[in-house]
Amino acid sequence: MNPTVAYSLLKYTHSKLIGEELNVGILFVFPEIKRVEFLFPQSISRIKKTYPNASVELIKSYLASFRKKAPKLNKHIEKYIFGFDELISEQFLVPDGSSLQFSKFSHALQIGDIENTKKIYYDLYLGHYDSPHHNEPHRKNDKVIVNQCKKLIIHKRPEVEKALHIDKQPIKIGKISFKFDLRWQNGTSNLIKGVSFDFKDEDDITDRALLIQNQLNYLEKEIIKSNARVDLLLSKPQNLKFIDAYEYAKSILKDSIANKEIIEEEGIESYADKVVKEIEL
Repeated sequence: MNPTVAYSLLKYTHSKLIGEELNVGILFVFPEIKRVEFLFPQSISRIKKTYPNASVELIKSYLASFRKKAPKLNKHIEKYIFGFDELISEQFLVPDGSSLQFSKFSHALQIGDIENTKKIYYDLYLGHYDSPHHNEPHRKNDKVIVNQCKKLIIHKRPEVEKALHIDKQPIKIGKISFKFDLRWQNGTSNLIKGVSFDFKDEDDITDRALLIQNQLNYLEKEIIKSNARVDLLLSKPQNLKFIDAYEYAKSILKDSIANKEIIEEEGIESYADKVVKEIEL
């Protein structure tokens, strides 16, 4: 069996009332080799741009201290036989109402070697910080989340790659068609479609959701006839002021009568695990 990895996301919450959160770091534990590492973006200027009154320097000081502290815990890993959540409360942050908090640990198999595993999870949760454009954030298109999901699936089970590309003809009635990015079988044809809501205008978010809902509703009978399900992978807007618009867009998609499943960014790994387990070759 592949060695395992446990990881916890460090989140910055600007407002508990609104519930807006940004991932700002990842704490990794590789138990088999007794190794602890903390990664964070080189620049977190995105926080300052979104929240001008945020104390970025204070956040940076916490991030730097966590990175320095993590490797010192290597020799103490065996102490946490009942789970690594205690490691957070004892060594990093006590769960309270402060703006920086770690999530509970998630557990998974390593994807290749340690460096590859770290890169995949960093790209998944923190990659948006590394945009080459400093004045204008790089917009995430539909392919970004699809490629993240595909990468996870293939690294977990490389032999399934060809099975993800079979028969990509769109579902179509007349001039109305629904194109998808990947397809996999497990008795049902599961059609993976990346849907980015990372727009500059919140009206575009609602318009995109309504367009997809109308397409799916119109093609509902053809989807049933094809014994298919549409799996929508959703990307959130980077501008957190648009989170309410995103939640509304998500509700629009949920109201579609077509057979579909909605997977948000934080659920991508669980979805990839499902595909790896159920895909028919």
